[in-house]
Amino acid sequence: MWFARLFLIGCYAALAAIVARELPALVPDLPSYGAHAAAAFVFVAAALAHIAAVQVAVSRRLGRDVRVLTTAHDALRGSTEAKIADLTVLVSDGDVARSNAEIVSEMRVLRSLLTQLNAKRGMRAANATGTAKRDVLSNTTQPLPVIQPKSLSDAEVLEITKRALRENRVDLYLQPVVRLPQRDVQFYETFSRIRHEDGSVILPERYIAVAAEQGYISTIDNLLLFRCVQLVRRALRDNPNLGFFCNISRWSLSDKAFFPQFVDFLEHNTELAPVLFFEFGQDDLNDADVETDLARLARLGFGLSIDRVRSLHIDIGALAKRGVKFLKVGADTLMSARHQADLPVHIEDLKLAMKRAGIALIAEKVETEAMVISLIEHNIDFGQGYLFGEPKPSRFEH
Repeated sequence: MWFARLFLIGCYAALAAIVARELPALVPDLPSYGAHAAAAFVFVAAALAHIAAVQVAVSRRLGRDVRVLTTAHDALRGSTEAKIADLTVLVSDGDVARSNAEIVSEMRVLRSLLTQLNAKRGMRAANATGTAKRDVLSNTTQPLPVIQPKSLSDAEVLEITKRALRENRVDLYLQPVVRLPQRDVQFYETFSRIRHEDGSVILPERYIAVAAEQGYISTIDNLLLFRCVQLVRRALRDNPNLGFFCNISRWSLSDKAFFPQFVDFLEHNTELAPVLFFEFGQDDLNDADVETDLARLARLGFGLSIDRVRSLHIDIGALAKRGVKFLKVGADTLMSARHQADLPVHIEDLKLAMKRAGIALIAEKVETEAMVISLIEHNIDFGQGYLFGEPKPSRFEH
C-alpha cells in the first residue's frame, strides 16, 4: 500500500518536473518562476484528482456495503416477525408450557441476531419485533405533536387548561393493549391530552394536579367519557371484538355531583358494557365513599379495571364480586425477584387463580424485548407499554 502511494507521488513529481523543463521552450516569454509555478500547480492538481477518485471509489464501495447490510437487516427483521407469528401457532396445540418455552428460546436467538446486526450498522438495538399488530384505531399518519415543556408555571398550565376546555381542545389518545405472544391488539386504553393553541400537548401528569385544585378534573373526565363513548360506538361498527379502558381519576370518583350523574349516563348506554371498562387506582377502589356507585356500575354490566397496583396481596374473590375484570401491574414489579419473593403464591399460580375468577392480568409499562420474554415465560397473556405503542390520537379525531 505504501509502495503504491510513493510510486504515485513519484509519478506526479516527474510530471511536474517535465512541465518545469519543457514549458519555457514552449512559451519563450514565460519567466522562470512561472514554469515552476505551473509545475507546482500540475503536481497539486494531479494529487487532488487522485484523492477525489479514491473518495468516489470508497463512497461507491461503502454505498454497496450499506445496501447489502440494509437488505440483510430488513430480511432478518421480516423473518424475525414472521417467525414469531409462526411460533404463536404452537400455543393452540394444547401444550402451553412447551409452546412458551420454544417461543422464548427462539425469541432470544432472534433478538440476539437483531442486536448484533444493528450493532454492525452502528445503531442502537431496535425493537423491530415489538410493535403491536392490527392497530386499527391509532392515527399513525400524522407526527405526534411536540409536548409542552415542564417549565410552564402552574398559572400558565391552568390558563391553557381553561382555554382548552372552552375551545374543545381536550383530545382523546389511545394506547394499545396486546395479547402475548401474538402482539395482536385486543384493547385500547384511553387518555386525555390538553392541546395548546399552537398544536403542542400537555401531559396529564403536568395538568391534573393543577386542574384538580381548581375543580376542573371532573369536567375533563366528563369530556373524556363522552369522547370515549363516541369512539367506542364508531369503532365497534368495524371492530366488534375490541375493548376499551377509560380512566376515572380519584377526584372524579369523590365528586358527589359528578360521579353519580356519570353512572346515570351509563345507565342509558348499557349496550357498551361488554367492551367498555372503567379504570381506577388500587387505592381509589378501597374508598368507601364510592363503593355504592361502583356497585351500580357493576350491576349495569360494566367491568372494572385496577391499575397503579402497589401490592398483589389481594382478595381475588372479593375483587371478582365487585366487578373487577382486569388487574394491571407494572412489568418491572411483576417480574422482579424481590416482589415475587414477597408473594403468598407463585406469580403463575396467582395468575391462574385470577383467571378462574374471571380476572385477566395485564403487564403494563412494557418497554423492552427482555420484559416480553419474561412475561411469556410466566404465561402472562396481555401486555401494554411503549414497546407495543405509545399513546396516539385516534384516527377519528379531528
